[in-house]
Amino acid sequence: MAESHDAYGRMILMAAAGKYFDGSRGACHIDYGGPSHTGGFIDGTVAGTIAVEVESRTAKQIRGAVLDLICHEHPKKLLLILRVHAQNPDLAAAQCASALRRFLDPENYRVLVLDGRGGEPQLAVDTAATKRALLELGMPPTFSENHAPPRRVATTSGITSGARVRNKPVTGTVLDQVRVFVESRSPNAVCDDCIAKRVGLSVRQHANHETRKLAAEPGFHRAKGRCSLCLSDKTVIRDKQ
Repeated sequence: MAESHDAYGRMILMAAAGKYFDGSRGACHIDYGGPSHTGGFIDGTVAGTIAVEVESRTAKQIRGAVLDLICHEHPKKLLLILRVHAQNPDLAAAQCASALRRFLDPENYRVLVLDGRGGEPQLAVDTAATKRALLELGMPPTFSENHAPPRRVATTSGITSGARVRNKPVTGTVLDQVRVFVESRSPNAVCDDCIAKRVGLSVRQHANHETRKLAAEPGFHRAKGRCSLCLSDKTVIRDKQ
């Protein structure tokens, strides 16, 4: 179950960062030294300057994830917290912000508590809040955002909440989650197996059913090809826009 919550957080991150997201092992690696130099890994990087970690665990475990962010080579840090196992996620966010403040200037980090989680998504709200945090940390804006900069969310010591930018409730169907994930991979194609794994679906057939429906919508194309994630040749879908 925890894996599905983390998968939701990573999906939100990919949707918010778009082409600037990098989840490769090389980009996410943290070298803690030692003979093997195996180190650890964060959940992703954005625009070559922002290290991002997604956490849905207890407050103590969330605080531990701050060390990975601090030790990553990128100068900007974003911590996404999901309201799952921590009894008081807002308090955990405040504690993590306090820890980050000991090492970084306030403009170089953000701690964001998401509204949704696996099984109870709030796609539009969480994606908008995450994108706003990334823009504040220096992610390049898109063309349209150059003409209409996003409204800055009021923050307290680098902490913000998705609830502060809520516009309307989001139903967050499985099709919505699949659509957001496929759009986040644009223009690269992705197969049903990888969609099921990344979105947190229990069976591949569920992804197959949803991608068939998605392919009927304008702007999406489903055909034989190579998956950009597993590099296998199979039926894939991509966002053509």
